[in-house]
Amino acid sequence: PTGLWKVNKVVVDDRWATSQDEDLDVAFLTVGPKDGKNIQDVLGGNSLGTDRGFNNEVKITGYPTSRDTPISCRNRTTKFSDTQLRIQCTDFEGGTSGSPWLTDYDPKSHTGTVIGVLGGHEGGGDENDVSYAAYFDNDIAKLYQRAQDEDRN
Repeated sequence: PTGLWKVNKVVVDDRWATSQDEDLDVAFLTVGPKDGKNIQDVLGGNSLGTDRGFNNEVKITGYPTSRDTPISCRNRTTKFSDTQLRIQCTDFEGGTSGSPWLTDYDPKSHTGTVIGVLGGHEGGGDENDVSYAAYFDNDIAKLYQRAQDEDRN
C-alpha cells in the first residue's frame, strides 16, 4: 500500500563477510527516501536495543515460505551462550530468518525495541520450534553506527 522503497546499502560486519561468524549474523540496510519522505516517517520504526540481558519477553513475527500469511509468537528469551539468545516458538521454519525480536512492543504503533534477529546459531536453528539470535552487544552497536555514518556519506 505504500509502494516500493530502494535499499541503498547493506552493511555487515567484515568478520561476518569473511567467516560467517554466527555471533555477527546481523545486517543493517539503509533505505533511500521516496517522494521526499523517509520510510520511518511513513511506516514507523523500531529502535535498537543492545546489552539488554538474556531474559526478555519478545514478540517475533515471521513469514514462512510455506504459508501465505505471517506467524507471530510471544515468549521469553533465554541464554544459550554468552553470545546467543534462544527462544521456543512454534513453526518458525524456512523464510523466517531475519525476523526481528521485539521487546517493549507497542501494539498500537506495531513497534518496539529490536534485541535480536532470527539467525545466529545454526542459522537460526535446525528445529522449527527453537530459534536463536546473536546477542546484541557493543559489536552490533558499532555496526549500527557504521551503517548510520555510511548513510550520511
